[in-house]
Order: sequence, then C-alpha cells, then structure tokens
Amino acid sequence: MKKYAGVLLCLSFLFVSTSVFALDKISLSQFFLLNYDPASGAMGDSIASMSKNPLSFMNFPSSNFSILSSRVDFSGVAAFDGIYGGAGALMMPFRYGNITAAFSYDNLGVIDNNALAFYLNYVYPFVSEIPVYRDKGGLGVTFKGYHIEIGNELKTSFAVDFGGHYNLDMITTGLWAFAAFKNVGGDLDFGNETFEMPGSFNLALRYELAQDSKPAFTADIIKFFSEGTGYSFGFEIMPVYPATFKIGWRDYGDYVNWGPTAGLFLNFDSFNLGYSFAAMYEDYTPRHSVNFGFMFGRISNENKAYDYYLGYNYNMAKESYNRKDYISARQQLEEILAIYPEHQPSKDLLKQLVYDLDLYDRNLELQVDRWLRSADLALFRNNMVKARNYYYRVLGVDPENAQAESGLAQINAKLKDAEFRVNRKKYEKEIISLWSEGMSFYNSGQFIFAKEKFSRILEIDPNNAGAMQYLEIIRTQVSKITDLQADKMFTQGMEYYNMADYDMAARYFNAVYAADPKRTDAKEYYELSRKALNMSITEMTSKASAAKGQIKSRLADKDDSLLSSNQKVQKEMEIYFNQSVDLFNQEKYEDSLKAFVALREKALKNNYYDLNQQIREYTDKSRKAISEKYFREALSFIKINNPEEAIEKIKKSLEYNKDHVAAAKEYERLKAYLSQQYYDAGIKAYSSGQKDRAKQSLEKSLEYDPKKIESKKALDRIKALGE
Repeated sequence: MKKYAGVLLCLSFLFVSTSVFALDKISLSQFFLLNYDPASGAMGDSIASMSKNPLSFMNFPSSNFSILSSRVDFSGVAAFDGIYGGAGALMMPFRYGNITAAFSYDNLGVIDNNALAFYLNYVYPFVSEIPVYRDKGGLGVTFKGYHIEIGNELKTSFAVDFGGHYNLDMITTGLWAFAAFKNVGGDLDFGNETFEMPGSFNLALRYELAQDSKPAFTADIIKFFSEGTGYSFGFEIMPVYPATFKIGWRDYGDYVNWGPTAGLFLNFDSFNLGYSFAAMYEDYTPRHSVNFGFMFGRISNENKAYDYYLGYNYNMAKESYNRKDYISARQQLEEILAIYPEHQPSKDLLKQLVYDLDLYDRNLELQVDRWLRSADLALFRNNMVKARNYYYRVLGVDPENAQAESGLAQINAKLKDAEFRVNRKKYEKEIISLWSEGMSFYNSGQFIFAKEKFSRILEIDPNNAGAMQYLEIIRTQVSKITDLQADKMFTQGMEYYNMADYDMAARYFNAVYAADPKRTDAKEYYELSRKALNMSITEMTSKASAAKGQIKSRLADKDDSLLSSNQKVQKEMEIYFNQSVDLFNQEKYEDSLKAFVALREKALKNNYYDLNQQIREYTDKSRKAISEKYFREALSFIKINNPEEAIEKIKKSLEYNKDHVAAAKEYERLKAYLSQQYYDAGIKAYSSGQKDRAKQSLEKSLEYDPKKIESKKALDRIKALGE
C-alpha cells in the first residue's frame, strides 16, 4: 500500500490548493503559450517534469540540477494565430553548480508583437553521498532580459525567477516537492496601456514509483500575482528504452491554456529528441513543441558518471532482451555485473534470461527449420541478400548446419558467376587480345606460351569455352607422357642445348613443360632456347660462355708481388667466385650455396662489392635448385605411396624456397590427405576397442591439420569418456 501513498498525496495537494487559491478566471493566455520545454508541456506545463532539456529552466529555475555534462539544446513552439518562437541554450556544469545561458525569439502573431530575450540561470544542486550518492534537489535563480516590441514601441524589461525543490524521502520514497516565484520584475508602460509581467507562485509535487518503466505522477498549483489560479497534473512512463510517454491536463483559468497534453521523447546516451502536443480551449489551434539537444564533453563527477552509464548500459541490455537478442543481452548483463556485482536489476534480468534461453533452445529446431525454408525460397527467387541473411542466422545458432553451408555455397557460386559475366564484358578487349596471341602460339607449336595465354583468359572468364577447349587439346596431346619419359625428354633437350642446337632443344623443353607445368626448369630452358634462336653466332658464343657463370680475370696470371692490396683482393675474390660457380655447374648445390655464403661474408669484410650482384643471383639459384631437388625426391616418395617421407622432403624444399608454388600446393594436399588417413585410422581403432591407439591417431591427424573439426570432436569425446 505504501507505493500508492505518493499518488494520493499528489491528488490531495491538488484538491486542497485549488480550493484555497481559486479566484475568478483571467486571460493570461499569450504568456503561457511559448513553453520551450516539451517534457514540461506534455505534463500540463508542470514545474515537476524533471526534464533533461536545459531549456526547462525557463519554466522552472532549478530544473537543471541533475544534468551531468555540458549540453546544447534547441526548441521551437507554434500555436494559434501565427504565434511561434524559438530558443537555444548552452549548459555548463561546474564544481559548485550548473550555469545555463539561453536566448529566445517570440512572435505573438496577428497583434504584431514580438520579444527578443536573453536568460542566465544558475542552479546549486543538493546531493547526498552517505551511504551512497543521491540527488536531493536544488536551488535555482534565473535572470531574464526582454526587448519587447508592441506596435511601433520598443521597451526593455528585466525579471527574475526563484525556485527550488527537494526530495521528501523522509515521508515516502520517490516523493519530491517543488516551489517557484516566476516573473518577479517591473511592468512596461506603453502610453495608454501598462504591460504587467505575468508573475506567479507555483507549487508542485512529484511521485515516482520504483519500477523499471519509471512511472511518475505530478500535480501543480499556480497562483498568479494579479488574480486567478491554475492547476495541472501529469503522468509519464518509459515502456521501452529509450522512449518515454507523457500525458497531462491543465487549466490556468483562461480560454487558451486548458485541456489535455501529451508527448513522446527519445533519450539516448548523449542525445535527446522530444515532441509535445497541448490542446487549447474549443476552436483554438493546439500548441506544438519540439526539442533536440546533445551532450558533449565528459561527466566530471565520477559518482554521477557511474550511475548514469550504469543506467544506460542496463537499458541497452534490456532492449536487447526485449527484442529477443539473448546472446547480446547476456553478454551486456555479465559485463555490467563484472563492474557492479550488486546491481539487483541486472541480476534479476539475467535470471529471467537464463530461463528464456532454455525455452528458446527447446524451440530452436523449429526456428531453424523456418529460417531454412525462408532461405531456400529466397534463393529460388534469386533474392541473394535475403537468402544469405537467413542462412547466416541458421549458422549463428547451428555452426555446422550442412543445409545452410550448402545454401551459402550456392549463393557464392551464383555471385561468382555474375562476377564472371561482368568481367567478361569489362575485359572484353583483353580477352580478344589474349585469344589472338594464344592461337598464334598454338598454331606455331609453342604450347608453353599458348597455354599461358589460354590460362590467363580463364582467370578473367573461368567459363570461357574456347580457352577450355584448347587447353584440353594441349593436355590431351601431351597427357601420355609419363614422368620417366619427361625426364628422358628433358635430358635429351639439355643435350641439344649444350650442342647449341636450340631449335631441337626448344621442342623437347616445350613438350616437357606442357605435360607437367610444375617443371619450371623446362620452361626456363625453353625460353633460353627461344631467345638463343634469335641471336647471331657471335652473340650465342658470348652468351654460352656467360652461362657458365665464370669470370675471366685479367689479374689471374699476374704475380701477387706486382699487385696492389686492392688488386690482390680482387684476384682472390674472383678465384673464389669461379670455384663456387664450378660447384654450382657441377650440380653440387649445397656446396655451392655454402661457398657463395662464405664468399659474401668475405666480400663484406674486405669492402669488395663488385661481385655482389652475381653472388646474390647464384645464391638464389642454388637455393632454388636445392629446393627443386627435395621436391623431386618428394614426388618420388609419393609415387611409391610413402606420403610421410614425401611431406618431410617438401618441408625441406620450402625451407630453401618458400615461393615454390608446386611444392606449397603439394604440401597442403599431403597435410589434408594424412590428416584424413590418421582420422580414419583413429575411428577404426576406437571401433575395435583400441582407445589409446585411437587417441594417438587422432592427435597425429590434428598435427597435420589443427583445424580439422572431426578429429578434434572425436578426440574430445574419447577423452571425456575416458575421464
């Protein structure tokens, strides 16, 4: 029953106050039309709205007591007979209170009156920090300066508002009292007419219920200094974050400020937006008010910052919960409780969420089926965006759903096909040029170059039928060549090459590379042979000599005693270089690599750099040759079905040349193959009761492919059963 005490107290206050202050009605309409705080206007222009809009001080002097950080706000109002106005405010919090500066422009419509006003407001907040931080209320004062034009006359006037409010939790929790003197100032004399400032004394109560939706009731009584009494009451509630609804009723004893009020407000972390509607008596046009503003800068008071952001993050978690995003909601609540372990609302919501998750899991299978049906239908209609969205939803709750993975694969294939069609149009000229070059090479028997051109076409347009056809013809023509035959043909090509018969050599190298694209050595010698065919006899002789790699030194036959120190270094380096090249030409690649590494070190020590380029080239050639040697050994082990020895050789090959494309591809293939073999062996061993052997096989499977999910699951299951 205690929670209703505040509501009854507000209603009793309203009834008693209207009886005491009730006098004849007077017309003060125009002075209450331009309320620049929609939150107040939506609750019957109550001074107890507790608005977060800094412009609310224009309605109640101490309203800005709880604003946490610097804010900028703007408001606009429109009413009957062309009456309208606009206002802006800048609020700055300081250690000993909050200061707000504002301006407004009011146009009083058909009577051709307007006012330009400037406001300065100061609020001193009451706070309590024992045992916990709490806002208790505040005192405020507003200084107002008006520049008023009525007809052709201009007048300046000043006024002051005083007000304060306090938390009456000693009576009942959630109860607040408000009081204000408004428009205390001098009158304006316009010749035959005196403009009287609409001063008033306002009292109000506010009662807040301790619920998540934050319902609150307000009741106001207004005693005008001239004559007349008005009253209002209001109600607000936040059914869902960040929306707040407000309604109210007011009667100020005139024929304008009378009737129901309402408003909708969105209050985010640092931004607010609001709208209010206030009905007028009989045929008068209603009043409409809008407001928007934003917070900038940080919240300097740590206690306020903690409370403020706690509320914000809790609202975000609750919003996720309300839209059934349980995963996000649970994560947000756990993050809140990690910092605020005693926050009871978060604890309660987490308990409810756990229950709902259990219920959700029970219905998950039905939901997944619905999503899959929707995805399949969208895919059938070629709505790729919608289909992929549903498939991703399924995988979000069931990461191994085969139907969703298959659907996504179809989508990717369709999208890739669409991309190919676009590329075909985009690169049409390049495709035509490559086709012409490829056919020219094919007709002249240069299958290596023809194959490269047709392959490039397929990279741009994988469905190009012509390129696929000619690649298949080339493959068919050389498909009968075995590895042993390819080695023999390569040897024969080298014999012709060393005999300087480059035409015959090119034919053999062409056939070897076309049969096996991994034979980069055949391609290299094919290109050298083709270049050699275009050289003169003199150039050929020169190149053949250079191919040996040796340097003919003019110092080689000279006596060391006749040489300078630099010449001695040059002679020594050239001798070592030629010895290293000899090793390379003898295919002693490991020895040549060691020799070239030592030679580089010797060159650095002697500051001799003339041979740097040649040393670098031969070092690279030696590494590639060693890499190729290990790769060939690996291929030999594959032929005799010894994949584990093969993969070790490939590892060595990649150590010497990490860019060996064929070795890298074969390495990945062997890892996948061995991982599957050990997985099969592990399952077979487990089925026959050999649990230890099964574990060893599955662990070996994961060594080759740590991402193999089947092996990991099977191993975890075996270990769990063993424990």
